[in-house]
Amino acid sequence: KYYKALNPRVLKGIYERRLLDVDQIISELLQNPTSSSLNPMVSYFEGAGGIAAAAEMLIDQSKIKLWKTFESSSYPVMNVTEKHQMESYINRRVKRNIHARMILSASAISPWLQEHLGLDKEELRETIIISEKDYPFEGIIGINGHHVSFYGLGEKPFAIVIHNKEIARTLESIHD
Repeated sequence: KYYKALNPRVLKGIYERRLLDVDQIISELLQNPTSSSLNPMVSYFEGAGGIAAAAEMLIDQSKIKLWKTFESSSYPVMNVTEKHQMESYINRRVKRNIHARMILSASAISPWLQEHLGLDKEELRETIIISEKDYPFEGIIGINGHHVSFYGLGEKPFAIVIHNKEIARTLESIHD
């Protein structure tokens, strides 16, 4: 005889041990994965849903109370759902007491954006407007601790999040 059937009650113990192993792995993965590594960790998110997922990830993981961004005012026109998502995101950032310092490249400002610029203090934001002619860039670049995020808002929206303190520090120094 080569095999022997185990009592089915033993399966519960095996399952519980494996569940503990999975919990340990998750705990290790959630710790700062690149704090001792020079290799950047890069995540790519495709589409408008990907942009929302990347933004959610950053707001959920943020330990920093001051975010810095480079933004363009030439976003595609937002529909009602996108405006609601943006406003909800701003509200969650404010609720977590996360301030934003935004450098906005603009030649013209939409009514929606104008309204939000008027709410800088309430939305914990400081905005500096620069000439789009002198500093033409598209999309959004955000710096949040050791995370740098790039959001492309054109025909094929996407987000890229890089977790690397050297890259983040370099972009942060340019921002300041």
